[in-house]
Amino acid sequence: MSLARQIKPKGEGTPEAISTGEYRSIDLQAIRLDQSAQPRESLNTERTAEYAEAMKAGDKFPSLVVFFDGEVNWLADGFHRHYAAQQAGIKALSCRVLPGGLRDAILWSVGANAKHGLARSDEDKKRAVMRLLDDAEWSTWTDRDIAKRCHVSHPFVAKIRKAHAGDTGNVSSMERTYVHPKTGKPTTMKTAGINASRTQFQAKASEDNGSITGGAGAVTGEASIAFAPKDAKPIGPATDKPKKDGGAGDDAAKADLAEARAEYEAKLGRKPFNGWDAKTLREKIAAA
Repeated sequence: MSLARQIKPKGEGTPEAISTGEYRSIDLQAIRLDQSAQPRESLNTERTAEYAEAMKAGDKFPSLVVFFDGEVNWLADGFHRHYAAQQAGIKALSCRVLPGGLRDAILWSVGANAKHGLARSDEDKKRAVMRLLDDAEWSTWTDRDIAKRCHVSHPFVAKIRKAHAGDTGNVSSMERTYVHPKTGKPTTMKTAGINASRTQFQAKASEDNGSITGGAGAVTGEASIAFAPKDAKPIGPATDKPKKDGGAGDDAAKADLAEARAEYEAKLGRKPFNGWDAKTLREKIAAA
């Protein structure tokens, strides 16, 4: 399979399936490359060289995607192809021209290469998500909306958002913007108070009657009497086995599995077998 065929976009849900746009040849010098619309952690110089050789040999590559704001053509998809064409001595490339500016190009770029071209690394996916989380407007979107744009799983977005919020100390002031299922209009939801009542209750119970542990932990002290079933039997030392606490390790594993399942379904067009772990899923994705 030629390199040109390897990067050919396919299927609904890719950026190429969103709108038609206008196709025309544009001089490479008339295309603006901005790093904020470059979705990868770093460009692969070996792949650029391979593309350049293929172009010299006459291989036809998919059109670049640019957004035109009336003055500037902002590159949104095709950085490797653009640099390869320069190396190959090519002066102009076919471009798919869509209306919009740099911000439109950035939004397009975060989902580029999800289903074509050089496979994205985890750092590439993180960079795409962070591009939206670092923006005052886009950071208010829900995890699912950002995941849809970046073509990743929403647990992957949630994990990065949580870590990012911890770094910035902006956990309590978060807001989320989503489309209301009944009205169809954008709605903003404040998330600062979520779980606040639970936290206050646990603190009160701990102070007055003992302690309450999170997750699958037990309720101790006098508070345990109020929560115990009427027919509950006491558990002796020999049978009192502590339950496993999932912790951050399990959360990361679950997020990784969810992401692998989403990647499998996106690439193969069907849901994976529930018994497969993340490693098995990625092996099957690579073999597809």
